[in-house]
Amino acid sequence: MRTEIHTRKRAFPVRGWLVVLLVVCSLQLVAGPLRNVSRPEKVWSVFHPFKAVKVKHCADRAQFVTDSLEKAGTLTDKNGGQLDAFRHAYWMALLITDGMRANVVRKAGERHEKGNYLDFKRGKLEDASRPDSMMCVMDLNNNSEGIRIGKEYLKGNIRMSLIGYIINEIWNGKLSIMSRNEKGEYLDRDGNRIDLTQYKGKWYIPKVIVNSDRIVVPH
Repeated sequence: MRTEIHTRKRAFPVRGWLVVLLVVCSLQLVAGPLRNVSRPEKVWSVFHPFKAVKVKHCADRAQFVTDSLEKAGTLTDKNGGQLDAFRHAYWMALLITDGMRANVVRKAGERHEKGNYLDFKRGKLEDASRPDSMMCVMDLNNNSEGIRIGKEYLKGNIRMSLIGYIINEIWNGKLSIMSRNEKGEYLDRDGNRIDLTQYKGKWYIPKVIVNSDRIVVPH
């Protein structure tokens, strides 16, 4: 008795094709606006394409306003100072006031910091400065404050512009900056100058985070 064996090729499931189509469409959507963001941010954007475009738009807006404040002399220091704190807080607050959920906003900020760590490993700079562990902690602190401020603004608890309120919060010491001396050099916990040449290629640098009203005018 002859037995015939029939084989049937398994069709690629419809769900699989939908996933492929979603990924392709997401890549096309974010290819232009997110060309210069980090790999962790790009990976996140594939699964959240519309949110990712909004995140990038708000980041660009925050950078523009930060540059304007620097030119006006309202705040100082883009690397670990008040301008740095403003940019992160304003970025997060913009996303919250634009209707994005807090957990999504926080995740976007965390992805950005993961990208900074990869930049450190590759020797890349962020805003002309090498990323390090304490700078990332400071950024995450300011992200959290930005989310808080955005929520308060949505509740109607803030009776001024979002930009003006964040500036006031900085002057009142509610955000975070890095401790520096009058020469602009970073200080450790004991108030000693940190010799950055001793930390080349090292992620951890013993910088100290202080309240945003503790500024020293360089001279």
